[in-house]
Amino acid sequence: MKRTLALSLAGAISLFASIAGATPIFNVANDGFEDHTNGSIYSTYANSGQFLYIASGNNLGNAATLQLVQTKLNTFLGQNITLTQDANVTITGSGGASGTWNTNSATTTISFYVVKAANAYAMYEVLPADLTGSWSTYDLWHAGYGGNGALDVSHFTGYVSSGAAPVPEPSTLILFGAGLVGVVLLRRSIKG
Repeated sequence: MKRTLALSLAGAISLFASIAGATPIFNVANDGFEDHTNGSIYSTYANSGQFLYIASGNNLGNAATLQLVQTKLNTFLGQNITLTQDANVTITGSGGASGTWNTNSATTTISFYVVKAANAYAMYEVLPADLTGSWSTYDLWHAGYGGNGALDVSHFTGYVSSGAAPVPEPSTLILFGAGLVGVVLLRRSIKG
């Protein structure tokens, strides 16, 4: 009985972790996240990636521009990562303040993405790399770009990365720890 319960619990945790990683994040008013100061919703979707930084200027263009984006990211993370721009990303909400994104390949996952609006872009990290997610211009708007209303996106860019291994996010470490505890409990129940 204990063994079945432990295996069921481990399976449920794995299932919910995989579902949560690929689901776009909807915004809810008065949640303290991506809302106006009066509590009204800034945008329908929130960023599924972890916000890293804002840089002024543009992230698109020639190879030199890509190199500048990569250098800024490596300086910020303190790692040596090589970025490849993924042109096969489809977004919803183009021209708005938020939307969803997905790769057009079942095997290409996005590690980083940029939301560009006004004269700046915001960089986000996707841990673990994923096929789908959601985006918002909230961080750029909150930093003072775009005025009083919602800031419309100029473009979205997905990046595939290679190089240094990313540091796992806390929820991944918690799931890994829960799995180890489950293995220990299962082994004790078998020995006992």
